[in-house]
Amino acid sequence: MTNNVVVAASMAVREGKVAELRGLAEEMSTSAQQEPGTIAYEWHISEDGARCDIYERYADSAAFMAHVGGLEGQMGRLMALVTPTNVTVYGMPDEQARAVLSGWHPTFMTQVAGFTR
Repeated sequence: MTNNVVVAASMAVREGKVAELRGLAEEMSTSAQQEPGTIAYEWHISEDGARCDIYERYADSAAFMAHVGGLEGQMGRLMALVTPTNVTVYGMPDEQARAVLSGWHPTFMTQVAGFTR
């Protein structure tokens, strides 16, 4: 088992906002790529442009919090473009990370078996 924190979010894209969302996804991905504790940060948009999924993997809770601290208003812009429909958090985020994530009303999953290479 690892200390990784994984966030998988599904969101409905607001009508007519997919092009703007693609631009924001590029911007946020470029920022996240500079964060040493961000292991994976992937955005996916359905072919019809109605749904966006984001997969994020952080080395630990501190890396997740560093990411959150660097968003600089981007979350407000994101929320103007999407409506969250499902958020699942895997791993063992600390209390501070759980508090930040709780605003998304996630399902927290605790690993019981398996491995990461």
